[in-house]
Amino acid sequence: MDDPNRKAREARDRAKKPLPPEGPTVSSSEHLRSMERAERLPQNRPGTDKSWTQRVLDEWAYSVADDKRQPPGRAVSLPWPALSQRAA
Repeated sequence: MDDPNRKAREARDRAKKPLPPEGPTVSSSEHLRSMERAERLPQNRPGTDKSWTQRVLDEWAYSVADDKRQPPGRAVSLPWPALSQRAA
């Protein structure tokens, strides 16, 4: 007779296996230049007041607190027109 927990144990064992290394991430020179520009902005310097980030996170958490997950395939009505529906 087949062990009822066999599939669960096999899935657990597969999940425990380490993933093969993906190697280093290679960025384009354009991307690296844009990252350097962003890092040089005054608001990204050490010692700059970044307390606004916590306020933004708090506001986001408050805004999604009452959201409900929709079942797959169910249409969701947006308060604004979707990008594909906008006039070009």
